[in-house]
Amino acid sequence: MSKIKYNKFSCDVCGSDATIKIDIVKFYNQKESIEVCKNCGFVFCQNRRDSEVMKNDWKKKIYKNKFDSLTYDSRNPAVYARLTYAFEFLKKNVHLRGKTLCDVGAGKGEFIQFLRDSSLGLKEIYGVELSNENNEILENKLINCFNGGIEEFVISKSFRKFDIVSLNWTLENTQSAKNCLEHCNKMLNSQGHLLISTGSRILVPFKKPLKYYIPRDTHLDIQPFRFSANSISALLNNAGFGEFIINRYIDTDYLCIIAKKLEKKPKKIVSCDDPKKIVEFFNRWHLESEHYE
Repeated sequence: MSKIKYNKFSCDVCGSDATIKIDIVKFYNQKESIEVCKNCGFVFCQNRRDSEVMKNDWKKKIYKNKFDSLTYDSRNPAVYARLTYAFEFLKKNVHLRGKTLCDVGAGKGEFIQFLRDSSLGLKEIYGVELSNENNEILENKLINCFNGGIEEFVISKSFRKFDIVSLNWTLENTQSAKNCLEHCNKMLNSQGHLLISTGSRILVPFKKPLKYYIPRDTHLDIQPFRFSANSISALLNNAGFGEFIINRYIDTDYLCIIAKKLEKKPKKIVSCDDPKKIVEFFNRWHLESEHYE
């Protein structure tokens, strides 16, 4: 068996290479680690495999017709519920009539189906989806889609711009959150909106035992980024977005943010959370989780 090759990545928020290892991760996964940026407080896996290896894992190992610690299926009731939340959040905060929308990481098309069934008057709904298996499902549902990753879409003949781009539980799974958001910016028309939906787990009340957040039997870089509201706002700012609308993430499972593409890039943010507080947070989470073995 060939040795796994890892690449060391700088922080996507501030560009620093200095990190603090979150030590308690070793109680859940002894092979790999999660770090916090020593400069800005962003939580991520600094050592990650090649992009093609990670994408291959998602395409062939993780997208399956079941939902457990090793696989993902968007038809699971819990996943379906969170996509419903994201849809309602978008519908409430962005005027959709006459707009075009692209859902990046479209899965089996549940989010797109919500939009199609809503009679909200969208002009076009499109999907970008990595999994070949999921793309067959999308095509059978007559959903127009691009089979590949976002970085492939932006250089393809299929590339075009949209009024709205959505990333539902997708940004955290990319090899570079910074690059992904810059691609999203390119995909948007002037004054366009970006919806990001992800889990609300960092610097909030503990919502589940840590063993369900740090998988034991898979590569941690399959989900290399762990966002707080501050860190995802910083990433969006640095990618040219502003005018954020953020949900009440503190007491829900979900962190949803709608950002507007700005005409001029704002001043770069190089700090988001206190690194020491991040480490303390994980230590407290570990101790609390021992009550729920």
